[in-house]
This record gives sequence, structure tokens and C-alpha cells, in this order.
Amino acid sequence: METMWGIEVPSGAEVLEYYSSEADFHGGRDEVYVLDIPAADRAEGWDPADYGDGIPSDGAPTAGEVSASAGSPITDDMVHSLSCADPERAEQNYLLICFDEKDEAFYLFHQIF
Repeated sequence: METMWGIEVPSGAEVLEYYSSEADFHGGRDEVYVLDIPAADRAEGWDPADYGDGIPSDGAPTAGEVSASAGSPITDDMVHSLSCADPERAEQNYLLICFDEKDEAFYLFHQIF
């Protein structure tokens, strides 16, 4: 995340789950990360209070589509219960960072072209 997006992942973050589609010839793939970030480490960009309700629907790939492509067991029902930051875009790459209050986990839906 830091190299591609300039988003610093807190040092206390722990990857709980990771899913990825097979990379294509150019390295493109869909990825889903599930992170545990302790409340004390939630700096700028990682404060769920700044996230909106639900997932933005602005024509970008949906979290459900990225999740399914990556082979993640995250269902559409679960995706709709997330609070999300504004999506990040660079060329055709896409990143959506969300938070689930129920399990206190962050969900990163990442599409690389």
C-alpha cells in the first residue's frame, strides 16, 4: 500500500486474512486484505469515524466483485455492512478501504491492472 498508494499502514497492523486472484501476464490481479489495526495505531486515513456509511457506488469495481475475483469468502451481505473511505484511483488501479464495526477489522479491496 505504501509503495503504490503512498498510504502508510500503521506499524501495529496485522494481516488476518489475504486473498488474491491469479496474476495475469502483466501482473494484474484482485486482492482482499483483512487487517487488525489497534485503536491506538489508527492515524490519518485509518480512523473509521472519517468513513462514510456503506460503499461508494460511483461506477468503480464493487467490493463484492473484487472479493469474488480474489476468491475471498466475504459475501455481498457482509460487504454492505461496511463503512468505507473514499476510493483511491491511479490509472486503472483501484483501492477501497473499509471498516466493519462488528469485528473491528479493516477490509482492503485492491484491484491492480
